[in-house]
Amino acid sequence: MQKKIKWGFIEPLTGGMALGAEKAIGSAPDWVLSFPGFCSHTENEDGTVKSAMNEYHYLTYMKKHNKLPPYLTINRQPFADFTKEEDPWHPELIKNEFSTTDTIDLSNTDLVCALPVCSGLSNATTTKNDETRELRNCNMQWITKFVLEHIKPKVYIFENAPALFAGAKGKPIREFIDNTAEAAGYSVTYFKTDTCLHHNAQRRPRTFVICWKWTGTEKEMPPIINFERDEISVKDFLDEMPVYEQNEEMPLNWPNQNILDYFKQVHPTDYRELLKERSGFAHIIECGEKDQYIEFCKTYQWKNDDPATQEKHRACLLRSINHTAEKYAAGSWIFDTTTSVIDDKKKLPSIMHKVTTSKLHPYKDRLLTVGEILYCMGMPTDYHIYGETYEKSHQTGQNVPVNTARYIVSEIVRVLNDWEVERRKTNGNPFFGDNDNVEFVDNTKQTYSLKPKEK
Repeated sequence: MQKKIKWGFIEPLTGGMALGAEKAIGSAPDWVLSFPGFCSHTENEDGTVKSAMNEYHYLTYMKKHNKLPPYLTINRQPFADFTKEEDPWHPELIKNEFSTTDTIDLSNTDLVCALPVCSGLSNATTTKNDETRELRNCNMQWITKFVLEHIKPKVYIFENAPALFAGAKGKPIREFIDNTAEAAGYSVTYFKTDTCLHHNAQRRPRTFVICWKWTGTEKEMPPIINFERDEISVKDFLDEMPVYEQNEEMPLNWPNQNILDYFKQVHPTDYRELLKERSGFAHIIECGEKDQYIEFCKTYQWKNDDPATQEKHRACLLRSINHTAEKYAAGSWIFDTTTSVIDDKKKLPSIMHKVTTSKLHPYKDRLLTVGEILYCMGMPTDYHIYGETYEKSHQTGQNVPVNTARYIVSEIVRVLNDWEVERRKTNGNPFFGDNDNVEFVDNTKQTYSLKPKEK
């Protein structure tokens, strides 16, 4: 029999992880906390939503279904450097436009979930500024310390970038988490998985961090987390898609419209197959077509753009192709988001703005629709993303696929329902030794380890 679990969420953003946790637990969160501005929106003159931040979509959905939890704002900036604050751990909780309460009862919470901003560790982040990346990581560090030292739930889980599981980039954050957890009486599981292993055809590697409260005063190893491998082909996945209320097509942006038109002109019969093999710029450079493409750009006309804008676009593309060619020649890593076609024999790419505005549908000569993007994240059919179309794409991708979250939280629920039995101590276990309370679980390889893989 499943026990009643009191749980809360900090910083749910677009809501996929919260909805997945709700599926696993069987009830909406008892409370939600977030930061200033994360639920804000602006309206057009006719009252329609012009632009909205991530949590506006989730909270509006919950309100529509009469499931809106108590929701307050933590009165501090999400990326503030807590090391320079006198007392960052007792923030004032204030009301916002969705708040229906003045206070939230955080006591006796069994489970806290969080979705800290991942841009400090993400490879998709373009900034090379280490200080900027460190400040972005402050969001993750502050929430972790606040939860473990002040809310003190039985279990705390959050999701972040793959780099947190292994390698040098995530090492300082892992050390912070491990030290904070041990001081507060918690063991830690780093769980690496990929959305394509949870009945979703999307390739989306992520790291989940789970902190488990010790049942006594002695150090304990984390409970065993089971593996899941439930794969599905792109075709079968898309065939299962229900009808979504939001289903407008994503428009190609002006650079990728240009690149697609080039391929249609130069390779009219096989451009889709060529763009399955490699992205537009990659093909143009690797197949010796750069000069041909430059000549095409010189006379290309964008629809509805004035002459000055046309020239700006043209100059930008010429700089881009030359810069990309230089990086290819130097063997540098390139995040190539020029036009390509999703290969139905592989997995769907990770849903993010740069991808959804460049990759054509595997069977149709268009980008994915908003509904297909929502479906790839596992969102409900009546879930709405408000604002401009490009904004819908961007914010839907700042999310955790519902089914991925459902699986990992269901493992936590299993442990919470059998708390005493599921825990195991380090003492006397020759595999783990006497001093370890951190475990690395790789669902992609189905392995357990006490140490992160060094890259």
